Amino acid sequence: HAGGRRREGGRGAWRPVKVGEMESGTVIANGKEHDAEFPCTLESFLITQDLLPRSVVVELNGEAVAPSEFADRNLSPGDRLEIVRIVAGG
Repeated sequence: HAGGRRREGGRGAWRPVKVGEMESGTVIANGKEHDAEFPCTLESFLITQDLLPRSVVVELNGEAVAPSEFADRNLSPGDRLEIVRIVAGG
């Protein structure tokens, strides 16, 4: 089964498949779906997206998250993120 998902009963329905303690799913980041393996912290998700956690500002389901909380904040399938890169100007 490709992508960690399995087809059920030939009806074309897809569902997450547990792999040990991990579960496949998606989160919405800046309006686009992204695959993720859960449990997943906000920090690990940012790293998989090639984003340095200290270089972004993040809202999780409409709530601002302090960078000091990224490593402890767990994401759930279906969560909505808004991620803005911090750019230094001069």
